[in-house]
Amino acid sequence: MYLLFYPLLWISARFEYFHPFAYQYEKFIAKLFLVVPGIYLKKDFRFKPSKKENYIYCPNHTSFLDIIVSYAVLPGNLVFVGKASLKKVPLFGAIYRRLHIIVDRESKINSARAALKSLAHLEKGNNLVIFPEGTINHSAPALGKFKDGPFVVALEKKVKLVPVTFPDNRFFFPDDKKFLVRPGFLRVVVHEPIDCALYSKENLAEIKEKVWQIMQLELNKDNKPF
Repeated sequence: MYLLFYPLLWISARFEYFHPFAYQYEKFIAKLFLVVPGIYLKKDFRFKPSKKENYIYCPNHTSFLDIIVSYAVLPGNLVFVGKASLKKVPLFGAIYRRLHIIVDRESKINSARAALKSLAHLEKGNNLVIFPEGTINHSAPALGKFKDGPFVVALEKKVKLVPVTFPDNRFFFPDDKKFLVRPGFLRVVVHEPIDCALYSKENLAEIKEKVWQIMQLELNKDNKPF
């Protein structure tokens, strides 16, 4: 299916003028990707995002579905910050490196550039999606250790951090190399934001722990799909 939509996405990704269209087109494609195998979303928004503000969304990461569900649920133009290996994915990688942000965590220079690009996208009014665990976590429902990246950017720009919890994604599209998708209902919890304008850079560890606790408490409630 991705091949069907790829030409228009590739063209719109090549020219910055068309990037706002490309971001919305990605959301449309993601919703179709969920409908075809019979996946439906049960959304629990615990605050109403404002179109006048931009946010850094921080979801837990247990499945390839996480990116697709983020597109389908989270509002606004979404710019993902992802690891360098994503640019090697056939077709997808060519789009990703034009519309989103690639970070090589082994390189301090590259990480600094990624941070600057993140700030620039927030200036443009885009929302960021950063998985604080940094990679797919195979110990769920226990969260992995969080990276500093999203919290550094949020404190620098004084924007709101929004924890996002995906309790079920790993059951419906597990990272087991089989690439089999189960139909069913996926729960998505978009938690109340943490306003980083109220904090300083010295509070980084405190905010990171606060986000971790919010998400872990939600995941502990019920880790069985329905």
